Amino acid sequence: MNSPFKPKHFSRIAPLFGAVFCLSSAALAGPTSASAPERFAPGKQEPAQNQNAGVAAKKLPTQALKLQTVPRLPLNPARTGVPIGRRIPLATPGRTVVASELQGMLDDIIDLQLQTKQAHWNLVGPFYLPVHEFLGDAADRYAKYADRVAERSLSLGYSVDGRPATVAAQSGLARFPNGFVRDSEAIDIMSDRLDTIAIRSRKRMEKVGKLDGVTENMMQEMIEGFEHDLWQLRVHKQ
Repeated sequence: MNSPFKPKHFSRIAPLFGAVFCLSSAALAGPTSASAPERFAPGKQEPAQNQNAGVAAKKLPTQALKLQTVPRLPLNPARTGVPIGRRIPLATPGRTVVASELQGMLDDIIDLQLQTKQAHWNLVGPFYLPVHEFLGDAADRYAKYADRVAERSLSLGYSVDGRPATVAAQSGLARFPNGFVRDSEAIDIMSDRLDTIAIRSRKRMEKVGKLDGVTENMMQEMIEGFEHDLWQLRVHKQ
């Protein structure tokens, strides 16, 4: 079979292939460096080598950098002249009383939540399943109550103390017995705890209601929950 490329044709296109090859090699190799004698000539320093050699670093204009900067809010009262307390729409004496009642309620609720979990875990008896599930749901609900009470105090500018030692010392609930507990006994124990916390919370609500209606409404919702759970436990004994 005869090739379409004749020797004379090849002789014409060979220079073209050579030129293309040279251009490609030059492009891959990058900028032509100085010759060895010129590079190491006396009085000349070897340029620093880095991984980004040959790539110019692009700097943003000063104006662009300013546009990307997010201004920080002045939170220091010394700079703003506005005390932190003035950002809370409740008088300081009233806030102190409300925060104290919230801390006391927090101690009771944390204790109630832990005792409910204790009964939930250690329950035995023929009515295990319905009582076990009821106590588990109630414990989760009381944990949310505690979180709301703590955050309400923090929103008024006061820290809270939920440490175990504080709860054990300040809670108004009786201690829960150790070990397994019969379902009927657990109902009696938790009914007593709910009755106690409902009464104590009502007294707190009456005291707080004269100072802070928002906190009063929150406490009212939780008292309704305590008394609802107390009713559901009480009917087991009727």
